[in-house]
Amino acid sequence: MIVRPSADDTALIITQLHHSYMTGALAQAWKSGPDVPGIAAHQELVVQAALLHDIGWLDWESQPDLAPNGHPFDFLDMPKHHHLSIWKNGFEDAFQVHPLIGLLVLRHNLTLAGSGSPGDDHPQLAAFFQECEHLNAQLEAQLTGDSGLSSLNPESLRDMNAFILLTDYISLRMCMGPEKESPFGPPPAFRGLQLQMEPDPSQPETFRIGPWPFEGDRFVWEAHAWQHRAKLPFAELQPERQVSFRMELRPA
Repeated sequence: MIVRPSADDTALIITQLHHSYMTGALAQAWKSGPDVPGIAAHQELVVQAALLHDIGWLDWESQPDLAPNGHPFDFLDMPKHHHLSIWKNGFEDAFQVHPLIGLLVLRHNLTLAGSGSPGDDHPQLAAFFQECEHLNAQLEAQLTGDSGLSSLNPESLRDMNAFILLTDYISLRMCMGPEKESPFGPPPAFRGLQLQMEPDPSQPETFRIGPWPFEGDRFVWEAHAWQHRAKLPFAELQPERQVSFRMELRPA
């Protein structure tokens, strides 16, 4: 979950699933051009992988654990080894949709696991790495040899992975809000493209991006979130605590 604490004992909660849907919408709206590279192959499957990359959070987010501050754990604060069942479920569910989608979700989660916080050397995490690296190599060999998946090779897989990482980054920054400084650094590169993304101080919930990579002159997202009171079990939240608000991306 993405948690925005307030000055009182409440927090605005955006689920990883909602963020994931937004990532898929960003991937769908991507438009290549002279300054913006596109996805070289299997664009529809890559967009679906972006949409489903956090599907593994479904069970956890129905009854999330509360952190010491009384709110559900923010995804940044959860020790990486607590993500293991989430990542495993995500791969298995995505694989059922299409093997390539499963592989892309697996590789995405491996990348996130590899950026683990220092000191998170839980033995289950090491075993997870080993198991997933083996599965990644096995699936990559299988799918790049599949005649039905033309143009799929290690390089195109790296590009697909980079594209999902980039759209995931943009969505996360928007969900975390323009008031919070990015904990991830600049947007990750994709096929030589290095986007610039900065909050627009003149507009609430708005970021500026350049070079502009989307269809139309702006990207608008109707965000859905929950107002959570500290220590209240998340499963007990009532519909009246759900709020909606508009997020935007505009050209720099």
